[in-house]
Amino acid sequence: MENEDDLNSTFLKTTTKNQKLTSVKHRVIRTKEDFDKLEEDWSLLCKQTESHIFQTFDWNRTWWDHFGTYGELQIFVLYDKETVVGIAPLFCDRFTVLGVEMYVYLRMIGSRVNKTEGGMLLGETAYSDYLQFLIHNDYIIYFYDHFLFFLKYEVKFDELILEEVPELSTTFTILDNNFSLPGYTLDTINASKSLQILPEKKWSHYLKKLTVKERSNVRRALKTLKEGDKKLFRVEHLNDKNKFKANLNRFVELHQNQWREQGLAGTFGEFPMYNFFIEISEKMHGKGYLQISAVFPKEEQGIEHCLAIDVLIVYNERFYGQHRALNTSSTYYRNAPGKVLLMATVLEAVKREMTFDFMRGNEIYKQRLATNVNQNKTIHIFDSSGHQKLYKWFIISVQTIQKKVLVERIRMQVIMSQNKSEPTIIRYANFLLERISKRL
Repeated sequence: MENEDDLNSTFLKTTTKNQKLTSVKHRVIRTKEDFDKLEEDWSLLCKQTESHIFQTFDWNRTWWDHFGTYGELQIFVLYDKETVVGIAPLFCDRFTVLGVEMYVYLRMIGSRVNKTEGGMLLGETAYSDYLQFLIHNDYIIYFYDHFLFFLKYEVKFDELILEEVPELSTTFTILDNNFSLPGYTLDTINASKSLQILPEKKWSHYLKKLTVKERSNVRRALKTLKEGDKKLFRVEHLNDKNKFKANLNRFVELHQNQWREQGLAGTFGEFPMYNFFIEISEKMHGKGYLQISAVFPKEEQGIEHCLAIDVLIVYNERFYGQHRALNTSSTYYRNAPGKVLLMATVLEAVKREMTFDFMRGNEIYKQRLATNVNQNKTIHIFDSSGHQKLYKWFIISVQTIQKKVLVERIRMQVIMSQNKSEPTIIRYANFLLERISKRL
């Protein structure tokens, strides 16, 4: 650490007289080798703090392998003697033009990134739905003060962006209420909303919280799974290890088909996204956290006949509805098999007295079923001087133009792969006209 006396005299003004400072230190991890050495301590801290699946070591380390190619690790770790009591998993995301560094973002591992080995990514939001620091409750004050020292003296950046930070998290609270660093400004804006179904003792207690119409819809959906004349479907957990990869690929196929029907590349149209999804799914499955559920016609067997697939993570008393895909070409599509599968999983979560988390997105179907809404925030910390604000506006404008050009190029590639009987330029022109007409 750069100057211990400076740290104690300048930044630790909030500590009480009874607190001893000598045992608390911090270190900045900048190599993969040192990152790997944190696994055991990181996993223990997850169990001691407020954490989601997105704060686990596996999620962060796997994300770094697939998206951190052009970044530089800046993992802030707080220790009490040899014990890890706080982690801010950060990295420098450098924006370049023609090889020239223009702007340096300091971001959390798991957030969106400007560039990977395959080029710019299209995604405008973080892949991880909840991002926050891991901070032991007994060391919140220490963490904050050491973190300010780190920002001031130990890392060079133009802007710190913390995306998808839960509003009720310790990370948001300590920064929003206390931030003070000469020459820098902190701004917060609303990010995504996340909807949940909170734990209930009985299924009937949950149903009472729904509207009469939605309660009827839920019961009707579940009746299609019961034995008798109205049975249409069966739900199955796809747990066979030998078929795991095939089941995942079938899910990706259905998921991508839905996007391509709209002329879009889809979530897994970019190789880093697909490769990350496959690897993290394998790791979660190996630790017993992943649940792949599918709905089939009542008498059909085999993954090729599935009507909908949900990929869920079950961690820390919570079901995370990570991804879902529907077979929109099936004759059963009008019978809403996706709704049937969803309600079967919600029923399972309620019976186990666990939270069902729809994750980001404020879609109507989520609003009808959810019993709680959480607001995520984005935190910006940046140089508050006038010329720096103007420069930031210029950088954002350049990035926006770059991304729009790339999006159109990807759409052209998707269109070229479809309906090859027509020339590409005609297909693309028809696609643009269709988009314009929808907006009008």
